[in-house]
Amino acid sequence: MKCWILASCLLVVATTASLAQRRPGRGLPTAPPPPGVNPNSSGSIFLTGKVVIEDGSELAEPVAIQSVCRGHKHTEGYTDSHGGFSFEIGRTINSNSAGLSDADTDWNSISSRARDLQECDLQAALAGFTSDSIPLASKISMGQSNDVGHIVLHRLEKVDGLTISATSAAAPKAARKAYEKGRAEEAKQKWDQAEESFQKAVAIYPRYAVAWCELGRVQQEKNDGAGARTSYNQSIAADPQYVNPYRGLAQISAVERKWAELVAVTTKLLALNPVTFPDAWFFNALGHYNQHSFEPAEKSARQGIRIDVDHHIPKLELLLGDILAHRQQYSAAADHLRLFLQLQPSAPESDLVRRQLTEILQLAAARPQTP
Repeated sequence: MKCWILASCLLVVATTASLAQRRPGRGLPTAPPPPGVNPNSSGSIFLTGKVVIEDGSELAEPVAIQSVCRGHKHTEGYTDSHGGFSFEIGRTINSNSAGLSDADTDWNSISSRARDLQECDLQAALAGFTSDSIPLASKISMGQSNDVGHIVLHRLEKVDGLTISATSAAAPKAARKAYEKGRAEEAKQKWDQAEESFQKAVAIYPRYAVAWCELGRVQQEKNDGAGARTSYNQSIAADPQYVNPYRGLAQISAVERKWAELVAVTTKLLALNPVTFPDAWFFNALGHYNQHSFEPAEKSARQGIRIDVDHHIPKLELLLGDILAHRQQYSAAADHLRLFLQLQPSAPESDLVRRQLTEILQLAAARPQTP
């Protein structure tokens, strides 16, 4: 059985990894207003509040704030390093996030904007935690700031690995200042300056796991794989339960096609947190696949799909389709390739997938297999 789809998976491994590693910059991203809309309109709706952890643990890293409107999630912005947030919400509720067509969205109508938000909730998103949801219906007023209060995060049971590090709370002021400076430079893609700032932070406080991790990320951007590996491993040594450096190492292993190493690092990551990272299940499956271990590859791909309820990693469907084709389960393979094409009809590899789907359907017709 030839390798049909794997080549297209590998073409986009780096993209998947970069999405998994993406971290917020210092600014709060918002969608630009449509033509003719005054961004300083008095109809703007501003929300403020704070994210806290249920057990009182310090939140020293940014957390995404999401609106959930008619089942659609949209990231509105991020907290500061202490959990506070403040941003404008009306214009970012667009047709994709609120389930409205362009014709239904009246950008010039303040009352329409507020009415759309009546069906939205606000929540925080942080790996290893679940979030309380705050209904916006009773919180928003037009043309003024609205304090929604505290959004409480609850630690998931049986999840030891988190995207916040316990070592951050003990960082000296000078180390924190260098770290924050590095984050600001990182957001502006000033890689040399960011690297210098993060190196200063870890020199002041060698157990600063998040600073080691950001240093590794910057070194990756500078194509310094060896330096990034060292920094990520230093981050793990400082805080073995901090999951982000494992994800960085997985990215390097995938790009360098070191499959046994990829399986090893993702296995450690998934032991810490098996419920939050579908991309880790993808990489684990990819590593097993390239070692011709199709049974564990299938198991990991299926688990990744099971937790990826919002289909953030469509390539899981693509990879599982290829795994099943190798196992001569053609009908099941075709189902997953179809789903990938539904999720990503315009992906760069879509034409290749369509051709291979035709071949798989011919094989299924010639020799039907029980999934």
